[in-house]
Amino acid sequence: MHFVAAVYNFFLPEVSVSSLMGRSLSAPQLVAGGSGGKTLQFVSVSESHYDHTHHTHHHHQETPEPHLALANDSREVYLGATATLDCTVNDLTNQSVSWMRQVGDSLTLLTWDTHTYVNDDRYGLVQEEGEGWQRWRLVIQEVASSDGGQYRCQVATAPPLVMTAALTVLETLLEDYGVPRTLGRLKMHIRFCR
Repeated sequence: MHFVAAVYNFFLPEVSVSSLMGRSLSAPQLVAGGSGGKTLQFVSVSESHYDHTHHTHHHHQETPEPHLALANDSREVYLGATATLDCTVNDLTNQSVSWMRQVGDSLTLLTWDTHTYVNDDRYGLVQEEGEGWQRWRLVIQEVASSDGGQYRCQVATAPPLVMTAALTVLETLLEDYGVPRTLGRLKMHIRFCR
């Protein structure tokens, strides 16, 4: 039997991470980051080989394991509109859920549970729940071109459950007479009479 360890780094811009330290992270460490921020680093260790010789069967009623409704998603939104990215988790018990922005190999923490950690008022979180499910909706108002890219919803299980979401921002151009024309799948064709 052997174990696999994964190291996760989260950049926290100008926030106190004391509220995160009591959460279900393994081996948390606070590392100084650039631009006045801090990076929260933790190691998640998971068993990579199942050892059948040490397994014993307990015939209890087992609690269902948390699982994601989707493994990945993609959304298109027009420049200046509001984008919503949904992460629905079924059978969630007490695990934390977070949204992160992925740029290359770097992850920036946006939300953790109900707290928003990004220093941008356009970002918010809406939590909804029903029978057996909870939805963590990341909301980005007045979307800019720079908001496009990869986002990640992660459930703090061992190993973590991860859903990736690609956000595409559709830009607009101004034609003659100031009439917007949208680039993308939908185009507006307006004929002017003189």
